[in-house]
Amino acid sequence: MIPATFYRLYLAYHRERKAEPAIWDDLSMTQLMKHLTVGRSFAWRVIGISPTALQKLAENNFKYDKHSPFTLTRGHLRERRDTMRELMDPEHPLSEADFNEVLSRSDPTVLCLRSENDAIATTDYLRFDNDGTLFPNGHSSFKIRKRERDFLQALHAAQTPLAA
Repeated sequence: MIPATFYRLYLAYHRERKAEPAIWDDLSMTQLMKHLTVGRSFAWRVIGISPTALQKLAENNFKYDKHSPFTLTRGHLRERRDTMRELMDPEHPLSEADFNEVLSRSDPTVLCLRSENDAIATTDYLRFDNDGTLFPNGHSSFKIRKRERDFLQALHAAQTPLAA
């Protein structure tokens, strides 16, 4: 659920973009939308993982922190710029229901290695259901707690064929 205050901010952003389009260009608006959603519990929900990232986690006993020998990131399946344009380009602002639908549909992410991030939208990944309780947001990252480690371990076991 996206709190109503975010819709009110969207309305203000939309109004200012229409009033001063030279100041509030695509890059500026994309950055505003990024800062609006970063670290929010409703945003950047993880719905999958790349096979390579899952394997790297398995090799590291499903532990991940700042000392890990690899870097994971959340790869956006849709460019944030495209989402921003869908929200900001219409002459009139979207309704609150439509605003929520666009953000919910456009916001899912996939855990991947940093090197995979730019191509994640066209890369195969292992999809899973996440109601938002897995991989909660930190300020600009995500958390892998025991719950996520157990989940990833089970996912990895399901992907790994048993030896004959």
